[in-house]
Amino acid sequence: MDERKRISLGNVARKHPFQVPEGYFDTLSSQIMENAARLENEAGTRSLPVPPKRNVFGSWWRAPAVAASIALVGGLIWFTLPVRQGPLGPDELAAVSDEAILTYLASQDLDYEYLASQDVVQKAFSDESTLLPLLDEVDESVIREQLLENTMYDEAI
Repeated sequence: MDERKRISLGNVARKHPFQVPEGYFDTLSSQIMENAARLENEAGTRSLPVPPKRNVFGSWWRAPAVAASIALVGGLIWFTLPVRQGPLGPDELAAVSDEAILTYLASQDLDYEYLASQDVVQKAFSDESTLLPLLDEVDESVIREQLLENTMYDEAI
């Protein structure tokens, strides 16, 4: 095997690889000023000429690209938003019998207390015009019994 030589930085010659011609920096500023004056005379201004912009793509593609982008965003919104079902009107619910509703609620394990605690039901029965026609069919003695059994004061304390 050949022996490898160890290189020491002390043994490397300190020679610069590039050389500047004699007097280069003495004449550099005058050359720059001459070029600026020449450009000023040609253009009539003190600024350097700006090369004209080159439109690589052209302007024909902008309108179709904008239209395609809007169509893509609109399509994504249209297909990704869920369809909302509006509330059923009184005619649709009138066709359903009370027994069918009670059977459905029993199959879903929903009790009356849970349903009565829902905000939608509370809001529906907060208006007196909704509640009073329902109480016309109930006997007054039953209402008094329920009020005596379920007083609000016991729950509040």
